[in-house]
Amino acid sequence: MNTYKEHYQKCVELASLKEPSNGKYKTVYDLSIDTSFLDNVLLAPSDYYKILKSLSKKISKKLDSKTGVTRRAAADYLNEWRDIPEISEFADLIMPHIEKDIFGCHAHIEFVMPYRSIHDGVAEASWLWHYDDCPNEFLKFVVYLNNVDEHNGCFQYIEEKDGNVAVIHSNREAPNMKGPQLYEGSRVPEEVIKQKTEEGAEIKSLIGERGTYAMLTPNIFHRATLPKEETTPRECIFFFIRPSMKKRSPYVSSDTGSILSDRDHKAYTLD
Repeated sequence: MNTYKEHYQKCVELASLKEPSNGKYKTVYDLSIDTSFLDNVLLAPSDYYKILKSLSKKISKKLDSKTGVTRRAAADYLNEWRDIPEISEFADLIMPHIEKDIFGCHAHIEFVMPYRSIHDGVAEASWLWHYDDCPNEFLKFVVYLNNVDEHNGCFQYIEEKDGNVAVIHSNREAPNMKGPQLYEGSRVPEEVIKQKTEEGAEIKSLIGERGTYAMLTPNIFHRATLPKEETTPRECIFFFIRPSMKKRSPYVSSDTGSILSDRDHKAYTLD
């Protein structure tokens, strides 16, 4: 078992969790982006919004204080978040559904990255069109902690003319093994985006009230956007999730990394 694919297959064999309630996904490879897979959960009595309300207040307070905050490109990232129990509570609420309905096996949250977009940020890194070039088995879950529209820093992605969202296959097939990229640095040239839109593709914006979410492969064309000066910038959390050989309890633990982790944020070690 040397590759990410072999590791994922073994995780599925060991767990045998796959009984998807929505019938959408046989494996993680079938997912591009999904903004509704939790909707049935939210229709039932749930602590989802209650936890998020408390969580958003604590994260905003920490970001306001500038304590344990790292600024990169166009965002202030919170790297000291382990004293916020609601992060772990929220993860424990959503992860069983992510495991059963999408992965079909146990899963581990490799990184947690809460952040706030900033008005005077620089449009570089994740604020340019790109795909992450992560292992094909690595997924991200994003949830908004405040109301987000087209003006205050929403997440955007490209939807093809036929309604599908194209996924770029990564050559990151095993730890410490990285092949050639489709585009250098996995940054998508503006002329490629222009050509796609001229051919009928659309730039889609993830917008909505606090609690709006998306599960996605990092290998779709996407970007963050800069908030306009007069707006309240977007606050959100990204969870980086990968297959795991064993059940995690809690899902957020001492080996869950932050923005300051010295590990590669686009890879993970096989367990």
